[in-house]
Amino acid sequence: MHLVGDIGPASGGTRSTVPFLVAALGDQRIAARLVIFSEQDTPPPKDLEGRLLMQHFPVGSGLAGLLTGQLERQLEVMVRDADLLHVHGLWNTFLPAASRIARRRKIPLIVSPMGMAAPRALRQSPWKKRTFTLLFQRRALRSVGCLHAASEREKADLLEAFPDLPVAVVPHGVAQSSRDPASSGMAAQSSQGRMILFLGRLSPIKNLAALLRAWVRIEQVAPDAELRIVGPDEYPCADELRKLRTELGLARVSFQSCVSEQERVALLRQATALVLPSLSESFGMSAAEALAIGRPVVVSEATPWAHLVDEAGAGWATGVTPSDLAEALERALNTQPDTLEVMGLAARQLIASLGLTWERSAAETASLYRWLLGDEPRPPFVFESAALAQASSRVDIRSGRSE
Repeated sequence: MHLVGDIGPASGGTRSTVPFLVAALGDQRIAARLVIFSEQDTPPPKDLEGRLLMQHFPVGSGLAGLLTGQLERQLEVMVRDADLLHVHGLWNTFLPAASRIARRRKIPLIVSPMGMAAPRALRQSPWKKRTFTLLFQRRALRSVGCLHAASEREKADLLEAFPDLPVAVVPHGVAQSSRDPASSGMAAQSSQGRMILFLGRLSPIKNLAALLRAWVRIEQVAPDAELRIVGPDEYPCADELRKLRTELGLARVSFQSCVSEQERVALLRQATALVLPSLSESFGMSAAEALAIGRPVVVSEATPWAHLVDEAGAGWATGVTPSDLAEALERALNTQPDTLEVMGLAARQLIASLGLTWERSAAETASLYRWLLGDEPRPPFVFESAALAQASSRVDIRSGRSE
């Protein structure tokens, strides 16, 4: 049973990961079901229509529901047949409830923090997170059998933040719609000029203010270039970014809110390159989608993609300051079309070499589940901190047995 806050268009990377994993697990003959803690009746991504078992949690999933026990009672009924619980995200009310249910029923609990435990992410609303941790989350994590990381970078963050828990590294897949061979090549780019695309949540951790300041230089050296910032306003910070755009006098920067999966692909096809200037990323799905389509990327060194695209010749890795970003963007916009074609091919080959399919992600996740259930040996992609590995005697976090 998978538990998630939302999979609507405004949920960012959650929509492009969790439903696809659940559907792929179904293809592996694992009876996976998705419980969504949102009052809105959100349809699944179009690619998954008819393939996804999902239901919405009744109202009462907020803090009041947690404190009164209503959330836990309703959730226990919904997961009564589950052999394992998989929670996606931190700082939510359903994790403590799921933890108590898992402990009471003695079933495994796995948590995918979705980048929420990264040091940069912890600095956002720190007092709220510390309070919630002290009141609810610290105890909830004691029932967790394993954490899931989507990249080596996130693995390092999790082992540092939670040294008493093992971490499984299982990368996300890339949707088949982003692998259409017709998407390759640069012919689909906008005929109105060169376009740099940002695709993702509008939040401080995405470093979009620095991107706007970098674009001041780009408008001077490449007056035909356009920057499109596309994604849901999470915090909100869109108004602040629009105000900064006006203060900087930027003429070729546009904002667009949520788009469908088909519109995402269309925008990536039109782009000269995708930019991901984040201060922290656990995976960076938009970069994976761009590379799969055959678009070079400009990514910050704080993303898991920086060294990969550098080595593959599929983009440009850069720092996070406005001057760093401006230099990388200028290089991207000055690259000749035939070179962009070669980089696009390298981008597709990179994704292929990494094996980023949902079939593989589901197979490894299924292996992780079987280990937690005691049916298989520990998979090779499960890691422990030095302190945990060296402990001579401890309690088995999967079942409560002494080792």
